[in-house]
Amino acid sequence: MSHYTMKPVPDCVGDYPESLLREWATDTLGAVRCSASYLAALRITLGNMARADRHGATLHLTADVPFASRQTMRTILGQLLGAGLVTLRGSQGAVVHAYRGAAPMDDHHPLERLYREAEDAAFNRYRQSLGLCVGDIPY
Repeated sequence: MSHYTMKPVPDCVGDYPESLLREWATDTLGAVRCSASYLAALRITLGNMARADRHGATLHLTADVPFASRQTMRTILGQLLGAGLVTLRGSQGAVVHAYRGAAPMDDHHPLERLYREAEDAAFNRYRQSLGLCVGDIPY
Protein backbone atom coordinates (compact mmCIF):
# COMPACT_ATOMS: atom_id res chain seq x y z
CA MET A 1 0.00 0.00 0.00
CA SER A 2 1.45 3.37 -0.95
CA HIS A 3 1.51 6.04 1.72
CA TYR A 4 0.29 9.42 0.56
CA THR A 5 -0.46 12.77 2.19
CA MET A 6 -3.74 14.62 2.54
CA LYS A 7 -4.92 17.99 3.80
CA PRO A 8 -7.83 18.53 6.20
CA VAL A 9 -11.24 19.23 4.71
CA PRO A 10 -13.94 21.13 6.63
CA ASP A 11 -16.80 18.73 5.81
CA CYS A 12 -15.13 15.70 7.43
CA VAL A 13 -16.88 15.91 10.79
CA GLY A 14 -16.63 13.03 13.22
CA ASP A 15 -19.81 11.91 14.99
CA TYR A 16 -18.40 12.29 18.50
CA PRO A 17 -20.80 13.19 21.32
CA GLU A 18 -19.86 16.48 22.95
CA SER A 19 -19.46 14.99 26.43
CA LEU A 20 -17.10 12.29 25.14
CA LEU A 21 -15.13 14.80 23.08
CA ARG A 22 -14.83 17.18 26.04
CA GLU A 23 -13.67 14.35 28.32
CA TRP A 24 -11.10 13.12 25.76
CA ALA A 25 -9.79 16.66 25.21
CA THR A 26 -9.39 17.15 28.95
CA ASP A 27 -7.84 13.75 29.71
CA THR A 28 -5.68 13.19 26.63
CA LEU A 29 -4.88 16.67 25.37
CA GLY A 30 -4.86 18.47 28.70
CA ALA A 31 -7.46 21.04 27.64
CA VAL A 32 -8.56 23.33 30.44
CA ARG A 33 -11.42 25.17 28.72
CA CYS A 34 -13.43 23.68 25.86
CA SER A 35 -15.36 26.39 24.07
CA ALA A 36 -17.87 25.59 21.37
CA SER A 37 -15.48 26.79 18.65
CA TYR A 38 -12.66 24.67 20.12
CA LEU A 39 -14.85 21.55 20.19
CA ALA A 40 -16.08 22.17 16.63
CA ALA A 41 -12.51 22.51 15.35
CA LEU A 42 -11.38 19.46 17.34
CA ARG A 43 -14.31 17.42 15.97
CA ILE A 44 -13.30 18.28 12.38
CA THR A 45 -9.61 17.64 13.11
CA LEU A 46 -10.37 14.21 14.60
CA GLY A 47 -12.70 13.42 11.69
CA ASN A 48 -9.83 14.16 9.30
CA MET A 49 -7.49 12.04 11.40
CA ALA A 50 -9.99 9.19 11.16
CA ARG A 51 -10.10 9.70 7.39
CA ALA A 52 -6.28 9.46 7.30
CA ASP A 53 -6.54 6.23 9.31
CA ARG A 54 -9.06 4.75 6.86
CA HIS A 55 -6.82 5.52 3.92
CA GLY A 56 -3.49 4.84 5.63
CA ALA A 57 -2.37 8.36 4.71
CA THR A 58 -0.41 11.12 6.41
CA LEU A 59 -2.50 14.14 7.32
CA HIS A 60 -0.70 17.52 7.14
CA LEU A 61 -2.16 20.00 9.61
CA THR A 62 -1.40 23.71 9.84
CA ALA A 63 -2.91 26.63 11.72
CA ASP A 64 -4.38 28.01 8.48
CA VAL A 65 -7.59 26.05 7.99
CA PRO A 66 -11.02 27.23 6.82
CA PHE A 67 -12.90 25.72 9.76
CA ALA A 68 -11.15 27.39 12.74
CA SER A 69 -9.27 30.49 13.79
CA ARG A 70 -5.47 30.44 13.79
CA GLN A 71 -5.41 30.69 17.59
CA THR A 72 -7.77 27.75 18.05
CA MET A 73 -5.81 25.58 15.62
CA ARG A 74 -2.48 26.53 17.21
CA THR A 75 -3.91 25.44 20.55
CA ILE A 76 -5.18 22.13 19.15
CA LEU A 77 -1.95 21.43 17.25
CA GLY A 78 0.14 22.17 20.33
CA GLN A 79 -2.01 19.81 22.39
CA LEU A 80 -1.85 17.05 19.73
CA LEU A 81 1.94 17.47 19.58
CA GLY A 82 2.19 17.31 23.38
CA ALA A 83 0.10 14.13 23.42
CA GLY A 84 2.36 12.55 20.80
CA LEU A 85 -0.37 12.20 18.18
CA VAL A 86 1.35 14.42 15.59
CA THR A 87 4.97 15.15 14.69
CA LEU A 88 6.63 18.24 13.26
CA ARG A 89 7.79 17.99 9.66
CA GLY A 90 9.26 20.35 7.13
CA SER A 91 7.22 20.53 3.94
CA GLN A 92 8.17 22.86 1.08
CA GLY A 93 9.93 25.32 3.36
CA ALA A 94 7.18 25.36 6.01
CA VAL A 95 6.77 23.38 9.19
CA VAL A 96 3.60 21.29 9.38
CA HIS A 97 2.14 18.98 11.98
CA ALA A 98 1.92 15.52 10.45
CA TYR A 99 -0.40 12.77 11.60
CA ARG A 100 0.44 9.39 10.16
CA GLY A 101 -2.67 7.28 9.76
CA ALA A 102 -2.69 3.93 11.47
CA ALA A 103 -1.98 0.78 9.55
CA PRO A 104 -5.24 -1.06 8.80
CA MET A 105 -4.50 -3.81 11.35
CA ASP A 106 -3.24 -1.50 14.14
CA ASP A 107 -5.51 -2.14 17.14
CA HIS A 108 -3.39 -0.21 19.65
CA HIS A 109 -3.77 3.23 18.11
CA PRO A 110 -4.20 6.17 20.54
CA LEU A 111 -7.54 7.16 19.01
CA GLU A 112 -8.96 3.61 19.04
CA ARG A 113 -10.75 4.14 22.37
CA LEU A 114 -12.36 7.35 21.12
CA TYR A 115 -13.55 5.68 17.91
CA ARG A 116 -15.06 2.73 19.78
CA GLU A 117 -16.81 4.93 22.34
CA ALA A 118 -18.28 7.11 19.57
CA GLU A 119 -19.53 3.99 17.77
CA ASP A 120 -21.06 2.70 21.01
CA ALA A 121 -22.76 6.04 21.68
CA ALA A 122 -24.16 6.16 18.14
CA PHE A 123 -25.44 2.59 18.49
CA ASN A 124 -27.04 3.37 21.86
CA ARG A 125 -28.83 6.42 20.40
CA TYR A 126 -30.09 4.26 17.52
CA ARG A 127 -31.15 1.45 19.88
CA GLN A 128 -33.01 3.88 22.14
CA SER A 129 -34.77 5.50 19.19
CA LEU A 130 -36.18 2.06 18.31
CA GLY A 131 -37.12 1.30 21.90
CA LEU A 132 -34.84 -1.74 22.21
CA CYS A 133 -33.39 -2.88 25.51
CA VAL A 134 -29.87 -4.23 25.80
CA GLY A 135 -31.27 -7.69 26.57
CA ASP A 136 -33.17 -7.69 23.25
CA ILE A 137 -29.94 -7.65 21.26
CA PRO A 138 -28.24 -11.06 21.02
CA TYR A 139 -24.65 -9.80 20.63
